[in-house]
Amino acid sequence: MTITQSTDTFGINWQSFNIGAKETVIFLQPSATSIALNRVIGKTSSNIYGQLIANGKVFLVNPNGILFAPTAQVNVGSLVASMLNITNSDLLAGKYTFTGTKGSVTNQGNITAADGGYVILLGNQVANQGVIVANLGTVALGAGNAITMDVVGDGLVNLAVNQAAVNASVANGGTLQADGGKVIMTNQTADILTGTVVNNSGIIQAKNISINADGDVSLNGSVNMKSPNSNLNVSANRDININTAINAGSDNAAVTLQADNTGSSTGTVTFGSGSAIIQSSTGTTTIYYNPSSYVTPTDYSGKVSVGSLTAYMLVNNVTQLQNINTNLAGTYALGKDIDASATKDWNTGAGFATIGDYYNPFSGTMNGDGHVINNLYINRTGFKYASLFGGLTGTITNIGLTNESLTGGDQVGGLVGANKNRQKNTKKVYLFIVSA
Repeated sequence: MTITQSTDTFGINWQSFNIGAKETVIFLQPSATSIALNRVIGKTSSNIYGQLIANGKVFLVNPNGILFAPTAQVNVGSLVASMLNITNSDLLAGKYTFTGTKGSVTNQGNITAADGGYVILLGNQVANQGVIVANLGTVALGAGNAITMDVVGDGLVNLAVNQAAVNASVANGGTLQADGGKVIMTNQTADILTGTVVNNSGIIQAKNISINADGDVSLNGSVNMKSPNSNLNVSANRDININTAINAGSDNAAVTLQADNTGSSTGTVTFGSGSAIIQSSTGTTTIYYNPSSYVTPTDYSGKVSVGSLTAYMLVNNVTQLQNINTNLAGTYALGKDIDASATKDWNTGAGFATIGDYYNPFSGTMNGDGHVINNLYINRTGFKYASLFGGLTGTITNIGLTNESLTGGDQVGGLVGANKNRQKNTKKVYLFIVSA
C-alpha cells in the first residue's frame, strides 16, 4: 500500500493499523520534514510484521499498544511510535506533547531512521529487543503518562516526562545506535513513583547518552561512547548498579553517575564484579552517592581506568551538613537546597557547630552545585572564626547562604572564618551569598 501525502502535515484516523509479514506500507511525502500522523481509534493494538517505508516523519499513535515484531523492517526519515496520544492542534503547532494512561510499545525488529533523523518510542512501558539506528540523530525511549518531545534541531531531540506512570519501565535488550548523535532512556519526573526502573542489558552506542530514572538504573549490557567530547549522564532517584564495562575511551569523554538525584538521602552507585569505566587520559568521571557514613567514603578509584575521578558524598539535610565534622578531608556536594531553621534550637541555643576551626580546618572539597543553605543559625558569642566553615584549606564552590543568623567573636565570617588558603598564597574560588 502506498500513501501519497500532498501537504506538509496531515493525519489519518484508522480503525486498525497493522502490517503483515509480507506486506509493505510506503509513505511518499513532500520532504524529509513532512509529518504523517496515523492515529488508531479502534480497540486493537498495532502489530507491524512487514515493511514500513517513508522519506519523511511517520507518527504512529495507538493507545492499545504497538509491537514491531522480529520480522519488521522500518526505514523512515524519522519515527514516533507512541501509545500516548497527541492532539491535532498540538501537532500543527509543533507542540509535541503526548498523554495516556495505559499500554506498551515494544520493538523486536529493525528500525532505521535517515542520518540526522530520530526514532522515539513512548508509552507506560517501553522496550527494545531489536535494533534501532538513528546515526547523527536521536534514539529515545520514554515511559510515563505525559511526555513532551522537544525537537532542538539537527536531528536532536529532548524528552521531558511530565507525569509519571506507576511501574513505568524502560528497557533495552537489543541495540540502540546513534553514532554522532544521542540515546535517551528515561522515566524520570518530579512525581517519584515506586516501581519505576530503567534497565540496559543490550548495546547502547552513541556520542551522547542520557539515562534517567525515578527509581533504579541497571547497566548490564554494553555502553559505548563514540567520538571525542562524548558524554554519559546516568541519573537515578535511588541506586545505580553497573555490571558492565562502560567504554568512554574517546578523548575528553565525560561520565556522570548521579544516584539520589532528588536528594532524598538514599541512593548508591555500585560496581559489580568485572565492571569498570574505561576512560582516556583526558576523560573525566564524576560520581554522586550516599555513603554509609562520611567517615568511610566508598573508594571508586579501582573502577576508573585512567583520567580524573571525583566522587562526591551527598549532603541533603542540615544534620548531614553538621556531620561533615566527622571527616574534614572528605569530598562533598549538596544534593538539594537545605533548610537549616532547626539549628536555632540546637545545642541549648548555641545553634550549628562550625565545621572545623583554625587549627583543624576543612581540607576537603565542598561543591554546592548551585544549591542554597537557608536559615542557618550560629550563636557562638566570643567564639573566634564563627562561620559555616571555621577554617579552610580545602575548596568550596557554587554554594549559597541566605538568611543566616550569625553571632561570634573575632573574625566572624558567613561562609568561612579563617581562610588559610590566603595565608598560603594559594587561590581557591567559592561563591558567597548572604541575604538579610
